[in-house]
Amino acid sequence: MAIKKQFIKSKPVCKVTFSIEAKEANTAAVVGDFNNWNPSEGELSKLKNGTFKGLFEVPKDASYEYKYVVDGTYV
Repeated sequence: MAIKKQFIKSKPVCKVTFSIEAKEANTAAVVGDFNNWNPSEGELSKLKNGTFKGLFEVPKDASYEYKYVVDGTYV
């Protein structure tokens, strides 16, 4: 599980890349305060190496709680 943040100087947002290794999983999502804990709004794409990854823009200067959902189970 990893996150990477990139702050944008021209916008009041932060680009956040979420990733989780789940080679045997079929689906993965990230849910949190920033998307109303809705898995369909936080779907991650599966890469060839088995890692799921997604990029989201969230308002900066705030703090968020989040969890990963892998095949319907919170991680």
